[in-house]
Amino acid sequence: MKDKIKKMLLYTVSLLYVFTGRVYAGPDVSPVDTSGVKNFIWNIVNALMDVAVVVAVGFIAWNGYKIMASSTNPARRSEAMTGLLWSILGAIVALGAKWFVGIALGFKLQ
Repeated sequence: MKDKIKKMLLYTVSLLYVFTGRVYAGPDVSPVDTSGVKNFIWNIVNALMDVAVVVAVGFIAWNGYKIMASSTNPARRSEAMTGLLWSILGAIVALGAKWFVGIALGFKLQ
């Protein structure tokens, strides 16, 4: 019984896909202007990037202070160095995410 229900659902989805494909694939389709949506998404990414830069600089400064403060304790120094590494990697990932979103939206790099 379960197999029949699965097959019925699969066939229904396939049939709906075929019908919607024919409806939307007409020869008189006009392109949609998406520049407003792209700019909206880009503005959100820029705002998030500003926050990410502030957070990254804060973590880098905090871990730099922890390195200076842990002059005689190797365990704390190692922990601070690991935190500094992760802070820098986080900043790189944030920059890469902005670059990737720019490429996905079709913006040209300057």
